[in-house]
Amino acid sequence: MATLPKEAATASLPVLLFYTAMQMEMGLSDFSERVGLGTISMRQFFTGKTSRPRGKTLELFANTIGIPVDEARRHGDQPTREATPFATWLQEAMKRARASRAKLHQMTGISDGALRNYLAGKTLPDPDQAQRLTLALNGNSLEVARSIMADTMKKHGVPLAPPEPKPEPAAPKRASAPAPAPLEEEPEESIVAEAPVAAPAPAPAPVSAPAAAAPVSSATPEEERLLHLWRQLHPQGRRAALLYIAGLFAEG
Repeated sequence: MATLPKEAATASLPVLLFYTAMQMEMGLSDFSERVGLGTISMRQFFTGKTSRPRGKTLELFANTIGIPVDEARRHGDQPTREATPFATWLQEAMKRARASRAKLHQMTGISDGALRNYLAGKTLPDPDQAQRLTLALNGNSLEVARSIMADTMKKHGVPLAPPEPKPEPAAPKRASAPAPAPLEEEPEESIVAEAPVAAPAPAPAPVSAPAAAAPVSSATPEEERLLHLWRQLHPQGRRAALLYIAGLFAEG
């Protein structure tokens, strides 16, 4: 079974059939024969005069498109929606491709008169011509099929459903702010830097200590002379002097 583009999920059955005919590059008569249906019956289905095909016809459509019958029935319940007019699409596509009518005639083999009528919105192309224009102008076949089917049904007074709302673009994800590091893990310098530093209190004025009283000497001149001599002795001399004094005390 053929793989349809993802955008075809909501396409109506006439749009899918026209799109399939474009892919096969067949005119309406050849495509009708390929389906196994008369050209008049196929045209009535494309113009919206026949909206619900019978079981056998639905099976023929499903086989031609390459989808299950249940899926073809689901597409049959989908309405054909408003779309960009084919003339508008063709004008804009030619501008993008910088293609004149003469150049487009050379690329597609479609006559200049037919191209002029397409641009004026007077006529619409068959599937094979629509596909040649789409390929030459680097267009989207399903988009062109939607435009041509919407124009065809509108010209025959068939009410169309409003166009599908375009999905809103997803909002860009905002980068989440990094979680703050635990307070205890921060270096002490950062904590000190962030904390307000109190001004140092003025140092109290130094209090002068009271003057020490001069010691009162009670030593005699002999004692002061001995102390003076003691300070001049070598340590060994001091020990010898101590031993001598101790001997005097021992003799008693």
